[in-house]
Amino acid sequence: MNQDYMGLTWTLSVELFASYWIFLLSFVVIQYRGRYWIYFLIFCFLYIPRLTDAYHYTNYGFQSMYTVPKTRLFDTAVRQHMPTFFWGIMFCDLEHDKTIRRLDTLRNLEWYFKIPVNATLFILFIFFGSVDIEPLSAMKPDDVRTFDMAVTGNYVIGMPVCMLLAALSVFVLALISEWFQWILASAPFAFLGKISYTLYLIHTLVIEWAQIDTAKAFVSSGSSKPMAALYSFLIYTPFLILFAWLLEWAVDTPSKNFAGAIDLETRLEPARHKKPKKNFCEFICSSCNSGASSVGSRSCLYRPRSSKLLELQKKVKTQTHSMFNCITLKMRRKQDNQA
Repeated sequence: MNQDYMGLTWTLSVELFASYWIFLLSFVVIQYRGRYWIYFLIFCFLYIPRLTDAYHYTNYGFQSMYTVPKTRLFDTAVRQHMPTFFWGIMFCDLEHDKTIRRLDTLRNLEWYFKIPVNATLFILFIFFGSVDIEPLSAMKPDDVRTFDMAVTGNYVIGMPVCMLLAALSVFVLALISEWFQWILASAPFAFLGKISYTLYLIHTLVIEWAQIDTAKAFVSSGSSKPMAALYSFLIYTPFLILFAWLLEWAVDTPSKNFAGAIDLETRLEPARHKKPKKNFCEFICSSCNSGASSVGSRSCLYRPRSSKLLELQKKVKTQTHSMFNCITLKMRRKQDNQA
């Protein structure tokens, strides 16, 4: 895996590739009543080759992305993480089903059932979430690797599967436990969630350089390796959090707002008084002086549309929905007749 400070950006390419499949699955599968069987078949397609590879019955290339050369990183990362996106789609479908919310069965349990269920989910999260990456675990002494080797069966299931089990456990816990939701909504966790992406992008820049060198300096001065790691963590974690917050405030949030403003501008219809809509280059280069003094500097992004245009859009939307409902009704009648 990439070990330079930009190595973590591999996630962007995987997320972009996965987004196309997310939209495809979301808009297609939801039209079918037996869609959970479709989910089941998709997961079988994604996980059976991984299991057969793990037990060395096949060799489809589902080994961990942390043990392959850089040239195969993207291909292996897609194979490894694609199922995670489909889990998210299924949970979204479960929560937004108009007929029944299946997780309400767990939410409505009596307290004497909720406590062991929630405790079990939390223990599974801690248990599987503590497994280390294969190459990093291999660098440890054997007496320190006993937990990782026991949980993974000598890494037969691997860290990615443990990571998935931990993620599913904490995700279900967050959906069904009001206490856990309250904890996640508290100010410290909300702040960490706000800076999480910038913290993710910069943490290797500090860890692979200053933090490792500092830990080595503590070891050379007589400290044990665990204490040296603890001292380095306590020294650099506040700096990392501060730096991540500054990047979120100065770069991440303004960039997202700017991209959203461009998106709005490209969607807007012609302004009033027969003035043409600004194109992309004009939007970037102009200061939006028209009407800024009376309405505000962002007035150019929210110009009201004409009433005739709104009526036309409403009419087209109504006709499209009617046609779509008619097609869906015909398909369901055909399926009922075949059944």
